[in-house]
Amino acid sequence: MTRHYIIAQIIGSAALLCYLLSYQVRSNRALYLAQTAGNFLFMIQFLLLGAYSGCANLVVGIIRNLLMTQYGKRK
Repeated sequence: MTRHYIIAQIIGSAALLCYLLSYQVRSNRALYLAQTAGNFLFMIQFLLLGAYSGCANLVVGIIRNLLMTQYGKRK
């Protein structure tokens, strides 16, 4: 195992932790922000592993979550 691979796995573990913590929050905004952090970390992991199509999929999820944090603020 290379150092590059180990760093990618540590980042993936941090992303999983963000997702697990997102189930403990009470507001929708905090839920979306926690999941955005998890998506961002998974995106970094996929970039390090060379999985660019998975990275592109996560970019769409990040944009969606950021838009959902603004839902209901605008009349």
